[in-house]
Order: sequence, then structure tokens, then C-alpha cells
Amino acid sequence: MFYPREAIDRGLPREELERATALGRFGEEGWRLRMDGSTFWASVVITALHDPQGRFMGFAKVTRDLTERKRQVDTLRHSEEQFRLLIEAVKDYASFMLDLEGGG
Repeated sequence: MFYPREAIDRGLPREELERATALGRFGEEGWRLRMDGSTFWASVVITALHDPQGRFMGFAKVTRDLTERKRQVDTLRHSEEQFRLLIEAVKDYASFMLDLEGGG
């Protein structure tokens, strides 16, 4: 089961399949469950499959674990926020951009 209990209670699995059926494809990122019950950040793509005559046959679903990427993005976002708060807190300052040789 890929979905946390609260997502199942909200009808998320059914909603994703309905959207894939209506649009041909559904994609999103969000929290999912591993078999051991731990969570991971996932990229999910569900594609509605049809036979050559156009009759619906079922779905193909690809789920990729993007937990490490999300952690890196969140860490960078936090660092940028900390830097922004630092700059906003300083009242008297000057900013300089230097190249690798120390020149401007």
C-alpha cells in the first residue's frame, strides 16, 4: 500500500485514477508509504492504457523515490531563508561581489 491512511480516507487513490482516466495521465509528488511503513517523497505518474481500438485496459503506474532530492531542496531552502533573515537583520552593511582572484 503506497498511501498513508489519511490519503485513503480522503479518497486520494480513487481521485488519482479518475483524473488519469479523464486526462489520459496523472502526475504529482507527495508522501507515500513503503512496505515497512516508513514514508518517502515520491514522484507518481499514472497513465491510462487503451487497446488499439481505444478500449480502456487499465493503468500503468510509475513511482520514483525522490526523498533525497526533497531533503536537499528543503535544506537549500532553509539555508536561503536563514541568509535572507541575516541580511534583513543587519542595519549598516555593504555588499561586495568578488571574483575568484578577489577583484570586483
